[in-house]
Amino acid sequence: MPFEWTSLACLLLGLANARVSGVFLAFSDFLMRAFREADAPHGIDVMQRLNQTVMRSEFLATFMALAPLSLAAIAYAALRLDGAPARLIIGAGLTYFIAVFLVTIARNVPMNKRLDAAPFDSEAAADYWRVYAVSWTRWNSLRSIGALAAAGLYLFAAMLLK
Repeated sequence: MPFEWTSLACLLLGLANARVSGVFLAFSDFLMRAFREADAPHGIDVMQRLNQTVMRSEFLATFMALAPLSLAAIAYAALRLDGAPARLIIGAGLTYFIAVFLVTIARNVPMNKRLDAAPFDSEAAADYWRVYAVSWTRWNSLRSIGALAAAGLYLFAAMLLK
């Protein structure tokens, strides 16, 4: 792959990571706050609906595609590049894969499944909601920061590869 294609790939990966970061930021910054301010059953109901809707979203396609693309970028940089661009791309791929993808699998998804398992208007759901809303938002904020960091690393690598 010539350097101009590598630079373009880094630009596209950076923009995709920035997009994912923005969605996560919106949730952490104001959506979850609004859900917490609503009565528990209403906040839970909306979050459960969002958890179902996201499964058919363009966002999920981007989020999921970035995991294997991050691993491919790591492998390519390790095998074909050297110096700062290689380190930046490897750092970006690892950051996305660990701080975004693995955190989602290990933390946010299990919390969503537990929330989704209870009827939104049940006492069990309301009890869990108080813990969920704070903890889920913290992990989500980490995902937002991770995707933003990966975006910056990819974009910086793209600039160096020109």
